[in-house]
Amino acid sequence: MRALFGGGRGYLHMTLRHPYEDWIAPFDCHAHRYHLTELVWFDALLTQTVTGGEAHRFGNADWLDRAVEGLVRQRPRTTRTIRQAVAEALQA
Repeated sequence: MRALFGGGRGYLHMTLRHPYEDWIAPFDCHAHRYHLTELVWFDALLTQTVTGGEAHRFGNADWLDRAVEGLVRQRPRTTRTIRQAVAEALQA
């Protein structure tokens, strides 16, 4: 929910598979509020990348920069067109 309101700190608490251990990843939230459209963009990119078995790509800063840069230039405003744009960006 902090993504909607901006600011502050957050964390993800998870259990790693191998070796099994609890892990906490702290992070700082951006100072500005995210618009609903930006959250839909993020959801589409995350969902399609993970579903495609390529979650490891998020660890590649060059790939992530290219993917986000290509998507930022586009202006679709419906969930369907956003998902379509993300699918095309992932194929490029």
